[in-house]
Amino acid sequence: MTTAKLESAAIVTIRDAAEMTAEGRKAIADWLRMHAKMLLQHGGDYSKVFRGRYLYEAGAPPKARKKAKAVTKVLGKEPR
Repeated sequence: MTTAKLESAAIVTIRDAAEMTAEGRKAIADWLRMHAKMLLQHGGDYSKVFRGRYLYEAGAPPKARKKAKAVTKVLGKEPR
């Protein structure tokens, strides 16, 4: 039996999910769905490595994180 080397094609890290509000978790899930849609529609146009970051105000209490803005640029354009 041969052992094939495994490599990562994608890595997702979600920090402090248990401390987020339900609204905050939904916002991140929506953001991930948006990226999944963009990958399916425009994946052939992506560069070798794509990094997306969901940013929020540092030090904000968990309830305030729901007001965070997702900052994403794909292909130099804001997603539709």
